[in-house]
Amino acid sequence: MTSTGPQKCPRCSADVVVARLLGSSRTIVLNAETIAGGDYTIWANGNMAGYTWIGRARPAQVRPPKRGGPAVWDGRAEANRRLWWVEHQHNKTSQQILQMRESA
Repeated sequence: MTSTGPQKCPRCSADVVVARLLGSSRTIVLNAETIAGGDYTIWANGNMAGYTWIGRARPAQVRPPKRGGPAVWDGRAEANRRLWWVEHQHNKTSQQILQMRESA
């Protein structure tokens, strides 16, 4: 499973990223559009000729910057403000997926 970027979902033609879950043989399909409040972080493993996306669940909180960070740090709030990926649902944007989740 090598890639050079997002690909089209064969069912709905949305841009998606296929990633292998870290420490697992399972793959996940993510919307290529990131959104605050998403569920996954991904990174590329390989070279420019082709690489594999590796993914894992996003952290519940993030660490403060090593230099120049604020005196008071809320790692959970900062994690919720950052952009993450969501698992793909056909014909739905990342925003729609989060709205459906919040209304359920």
